[in-house]
Amino acid sequence: MKRMKDTIKFPVAKLVVAMVTVALNMNHVQMLDTQPHVVKLPTPPALVGVLSANHWLAKARRYAENKIVGPGSMVVVNRYVYTGLKNGWVVEVRPDGRVRGILRMSNKRCGTVSMDELACGRPLGVRADRYQYLVVADAYKGIFRINPRSGAFRTLVDASMLVNNKPLGYINDLAVSRDGTIFFTSSSAKYNRTSSLDILLEGESTGRVLVYNPREAPPKHVRELVSNLRYASGLQLARDESYLLIGEGGRAKIHRAWIGLNTPKRGTIETFAENLPGFVGNIRLSPRNTFWVALSGSRSKDAPSLLDLYGAQPERRRQLMAMKPSSVQAQMPKHGLVVELDQSGKIVRSLHDPHGLQYSAVSEVEEENGILYLGSLDRKFVGVLPLRRLPPPVMSSSPGEGSTSDSGGGEGGAAGGTSPSNDKLETFLEQVRKNTRSLSGQALQDIVILLVRRLVEAVSEIRRVLAQANELRKDLNSLQNMFPNDTDSSTSPSSSYGGPTTQYYQDTTWFDFSGGGGGTTMSAQTADPTSTVGFGAETTTEGFTTSTDAQTSTATSEATTATTETTTTEAPTTTTEGSALLHS
Repeated sequence: MKRMKDTIKFPVAKLVVAMVTVALNMNHVQMLDTQPHVVKLPTPPALVGVLSANHWLAKARRYAENKIVGPGSMVVVNRYVYTGLKNGWVVEVRPDGRVRGILRMSNKRCGTVSMDELACGRPLGVRADRYQYLVVADAYKGIFRINPRSGAFRTLVDASMLVNNKPLGYINDLAVSRDGTIFFTSSSAKYNRTSSLDILLEGESTGRVLVYNPREAPPKHVRELVSNLRYASGLQLARDESYLLIGEGGRAKIHRAWIGLNTPKRGTIETFAENLPGFVGNIRLSPRNTFWVALSGSRSKDAPSLLDLYGAQPERRRQLMAMKPSSVQAQMPKHGLVVELDQSGKIVRSLHDPHGLQYSAVSEVEEENGILYLGSLDRKFVGVLPLRRLPPPVMSSSPGEGSTSDSGGGEGGAAGGTSPSNDKLETFLEQVRKNTRSLSGQALQDIVILLVRRLVEAVSEIRRVLAQANELRKDLNSLQNMFPNDTDSSTSPSSSYGGPTTQYYQDTTWFDFSGGGGGTTMSAQTADPTSTVGFGAETTTEGFTTSTDAQTSTATSEATTATTETTTTEAPTTTTEGSALLHS
């Protein structure tokens, strides 16, 4: 009798597991209601000129390899990398490669497969605000402001809210202005992140750009800025915040929305760059006032994308949507590519991995102190590429390959430089040719020696200026260390985020994430349990209650607010090593 019960119980258990698996993947059943649209894209650009293939992405050094999975977006401060991972964690990667868990929005045992994302969340866009707190966009849970040292966080935008009677859906990237206003993208109101391919293949246009205003009370604190976008993706404010760049992945283009209060074009939107050689991922500003654009999938004249091939064949794309995502991805070009755009939207440099050996898709490029940090949604490392090894950008006033935008403007001109246009340069070189035809060999030799001497003098002067700048930076860092602005305060600086926010200490966990099974593969490295870090040694602060069952701390207040602060922790360990943010 007992044996008979066991034989009955086993298939029932398997049936339950199967039902749970189907329920967690119900988002893919949305393909039954799909209505693919006719998509018209320009002929993909040829990979020639500034877009000529190279192997720079394949040469990137692997940083924190096998300790993280899917560092999609990041903030880099003094070689400390703050990023969100595939298993729902927001982490700090230290210069020595160690990884410290800052926060995860769920207490569940989360792994790395896509079915866990609904429960565990997927942090995507990561930024730092003016007070050096992290602002993170989670694809499923909303927008959060996080203390990178303690893990205390505040929910700014809840993903369950409706804006203009439409769900926020798949939240992707964000940009933070100096006054605390947050712009963020909803890639689709119909699909979530696990159905990214369906958004592109269907050609649906429910993507939006939304604005969080910290000075407004809910539900008016979030409004719609731009709508009808096909896979809204990366965002980037201009340095003077006069305009906002908006990536539209499904059209392989970038828009420029003029938002500055004193901008004559305020309230208008125009094309910044179009017919790019891939589908736009995140956009980030460089110190040269150029823009790094990560491409999540390539498209070129010799290797067109599926959307280029079947844009006019909705039924064929419906068949692709019914296939497994891995089968569809196998038909896509394996060509990693990022481009650098100048202030007019023209491509001035491109970095490739033509065979996808290291990167078949890049999610973000972050530049800090002459180093490029490369993000991805599936790789087990952060790519690091010193800028000095790369060829210089090709500055030009003529339209570049892959960009037909003719809109000018922006601060500092092309990349903030004063390089002559191609026409002026060619004219000058032609004059040089004419004037040197009659010169003797000795005269030409004297000219070359003079030019080399002047070049050496210029390089020496540049090195001297850089050395002075480095000394000045050290002096500034010393002053900041002498006068820390918030280490002795129990509240964050009063700001437009809704007034002072009580901060509290959260235990931290060092871990190596090898990509196996989330909670089961995290090995805590216990630090000195007697040390204190952050805003004080107290684990609770007046106004906070601690629940050990849920492992959460929730701030209570007399006034009803729409934002809450919560912390989660995996292990009761502390560390004497603070984060680079709030100290830099």
